[in-house]
Amino acid sequence: MHKLLKFIGNIFSFILKGEIALAIHDIALRTPNWLFHFNKAIILKNQILSMKIPEQLNPSVNVRIATVKDIDRVAIISNWEKTRVQNLMDRGSKCFLSSINHNPPGALTWLAFGNCYIKGMGFKYNFPQKTAYGVFSLTLPEYRRKGLYLHMNKAIVDYAIKHDVETYYVLVEFTNHYSLNLRNKLGFQPIINVTYIKILLLKICIVKNLEDNKLKVRLIVREPKGDITII
Repeated sequence: MHKLLKFIGNIFSFILKGEIALAIHDIALRTPNWLFHFNKAIILKNQILSMKIPEQLNPSVNVRIATVKDIDRVAIISNWEKTRVQNLMDRGSKCFLSSINHNPPGALTWLAFGNCYIKGMGFKYNFPQKTAYGVFSLTLPEYRRKGLYLHMNKAIVDYAIKHDVETYYVLVEFTNHYSLNLRNKLGFQPIINVTYIKILLLKICIVKNLEDNKLKVRLIVREPKGDITII
């Protein structure tokens, strides 16, 4: 009973503060996924040459691009199936691995290009030429706050300049305040809000372009096929 009252109190608190999305998100977390699912994210972008990478970085951190020999480690860090890792690599996506000294990699971030579909959000977007999309970033708990993520961003900038990539996009879930604050410090600007709602078999993706305030609603019948990177 105490937990239920606390839950109801939290919901009313969110509503009174005008944080409706947080209230719905909290309800979704306590509802079976097959019945109801809700998520909201922000897509941000930055010009590669405008990335505000700190000058002083942890000198013991190393970054490299993963190869097929790293599939097992990538799968462990990301908690993905190996086939998913292989599929992303086959599509030309690049996985940056970060480690400290000679220890095994403890963090990663992916770059994808071109036509992408984000499964967890039902969001489809064709990223134009000279752009890259940051698919997924994760640092294992024991490696956090050691500068691995900043080193990976520097490596991405170096890679982008070498391969004529000018603009970098990322998607961050609206509850990930740490990542949003870090992206803000790096110079990223929000451009799109994405809201995903699933009720039983009904799946809806709501996209709001923050640059022109245009709203698009898409009913998701099935995942797209063909020349597209499924994330």
